[in-house]
Amino acid sequence: MSTAPVAERPAWYAQATNQTRLAYGLALLDVAARDPRAVVLSADTQDLLGLRPYIARYPERFVEAGIAEQNVMGIASGLATTGLHAYICGYAPFITARSMEQVRNDVAYANQRVVIGAAASGITLGVAGGTHHALEDLALMRSLPNMTVIVPADVDEAYQATLATLTIDGPVYLRLGGRLDEPSVTDPSMPFQLGKASRLCPGNDVSVIACGAMVHLALQASQMLAPEGIGARVLNMHTIKPLDREAILQAAA
Repeated sequence: MSTAPVAERPAWYAQATNQTRLAYGLALLDVAARDPRAVVLSADTQDLLGLRPYIARYPERFVEAGIAEQNVMGIASGLATTGLHAYICGYAPFITARSMEQVRNDVAYANQRVVIGAAASGITLGVAGGTHHALEDLALMRSLPNMTVIVPADVDEAYQATLATLTIDGPVYLRLGGRLDEPSVTDPSMPFQLGKASRLCPGNDVSVIACGAMVHLALQASQMLAPEGIGARVLNMHTIKPLDREAILQAAA
């Protein structure tokens, strides 16, 4: 687990407050600075994803579509057709299930350069109820052609993963957390490698493979097993598609 003190972190780190959704919003500032073709679209998520700093700096490269996920997906695909690189900000349960037809036909099949930043995934909006939970989003997104699927484990990885999308010539689904803290588990000095699992804990007795918020719990399980003489290897499978099959086979060997 990362032990780097906060003082050694970049300036954006304190603003992310251990939440991957905010790290994504802050990383978009860096994305826009590096890529003049980048444009951000929001489905009423300016506060959820911390987009205020981005809007203040790049107002002409921001589109607020409101609570209209199907529309925002179509707009993003249209902008991508003109050569722009669209970054969508939405709630995971709505940006996937509600706009599935548009994601599939307009973005995935068309192989458009659209990044879908989906916050509040899983049950991270707990008390909001089942309508605001996204449990099937990974299954839906990974089934689509051309779609890259990334699930960052903490804010450092979320920031790096967002920057990594600059090198992906096609659609990306970036699964982010909600309003719960996501403890730091990765080493911020290590580069993010798309499609390559990272080993966070050694062990030869059993392997635990996890992604996203579950990586922290996997590390806790490994620590609990250690006093019993069980060495549990922990793999952070941040990229669900393309999947690091080699790492899985090595873990099972």
